[in-house]
Amino acid sequence: MCDCASNLKSKIAEHAKAAYAGKREVEETAQLHNQGMRLLGNKLIAAPYDEYRIRTYPLKKDGTKTGKEKVEVLEVVHSFCPHCGEKYPTE
Repeated sequence: MCDCASNLKSKIAEHAKAAYAGKREVEETAQLHNQGMRLLGNKLIAAPYDEYRIRTYPLKKDGTKTGKEKVEVLEVVHSFCPHCGEKYPTE
């Protein structure tokens, strides 16, 4: 598997250190919050995903909105690295 996620975390931390120099202390690596575990055969691997939030409204029969909006979260798990395009192993 590629090393894009760890490289990206380091680059973002370096950028933050430069931006906050003398004002704030920055940890060595940034945290990536779009990775989850995925079962692949009998192994667990870290797989990046994108999280999308959409607003939905209940509709009346005539198609007009009724009631309160509901925010739904949709997670799309990648089968490839979203940074370099390398495919993840399938077995």
